Amino acid sequence: MTGSALLKPTDNSVAEPADEALLSVRNLCTYFPVRGATPFAPKRVVKAVDNLSLEVGRGKIVSIVGESGSGKTTAGRSILRLIEPTSGQVMFDGMDLGQLGPRALRDARRKMQIIFQDPFASLNPRMSIGGIIAEGLKLHSIGEGRADQRDRVAALLERVGLSADHMRRYPHEFSGGQRQRVGIARALAVEPDFILADEPVSALDVSIQAQVLNLLQDLREDLGLTMVFIAHDLSVVEYLSDRVAVMYLGRIMEIADARDLYANPQHPYTEALLSAAPIPEPGAARNRIMLKGETPSPIDPPSGCVFRTRCPIAGPECATTTPDLKPLGKGHSVACLKRG
Repeated sequence: MTGSALLKPTDNSVAEPADEALLSVRNLCTYFPVRGATPFAPKRVVKAVDNLSLEVGRGKIVSIVGESGSGKTTAGRSILRLIEPTSGQVMFDGMDLGQLGPRALRDARRKMQIIFQDPFASLNPRMSIGGIIAEGLKLHSIGEGRADQRDRVAALLERVGLSADHMRRYPHEFSGGQRQRVGIARALAVEPDFILADEPVSALDVSIQAQVLNLLQDLREDLGLTMVFIAHDLSVVEYLSDRVAVMYLGRIMEIADARDLYANPQHPYTEALLSAAPIPEPGAARNRIMLKGETPSPIDPPSGCVFRTRCPIAGPECATTTPDLKPLGKGHSVACLKRG
């Protein structure tokens, strides 16, 4: 994300509520070049994230939700510069992350941590649990010697619902839910202000999902953490989020306060996602909205509105005009030519 690639916010950027923003993302784009079928074929790109703007207030949880392939994970990793964005600006606590050199970025990452989707693949199988959690402490010189670091690891394990005795064990000795708790402890070890949770419960059983979600909610309340929570299921984030952004094919379709989004969805894609979410009441059911067709390829997205090929209310204008996020009031915005 070089200085020449940075873009200023456009008039279409969506204003968030007046909370002090810890994280501010403006016009973020992440494109991946794709080789043509022949050496002379024209160059093409996958627009994994296309013009994403987002703000996260201190102590808030903003969830990014969408189908697989919608660009959620790429957006999250681009925010942290684990993937270099093509263009755009990411401001974190007053710092422009795109302008930081390697050493300054490493220092900044002490305040920004990630919880990965796969709790087994993200843990080194050759390291003990204690060694995995202590790695960040050693890297950032946190603690007064090994004894203090060991005490910190023990306290972290107990904080996430494990035992201090577990620090001598290895990842293969734990269940999926326990491994994810280790991943959470590792993220907390360096005392971050911000955590990106990349589908942290999608690989877990439903009963374990609830335990991990409750743990994250407790940590947010106790430590004042700010989070971006990535998920593909709207029902998972309903009671965890302050705000929810719905992504489709690299673009935000709708963003609103969680309560408003679930009570009054405006975009047809959001309505379809909500219709698929189960209702926790015996015998209750929603009228399922079945979208036609398959998700288009991000290499060759539809013209105009990227959702128009599956949208039940699309009109001729949707093929020629790309909708911008339009504010509806109270922090609710929608990218739809037919709504708002």
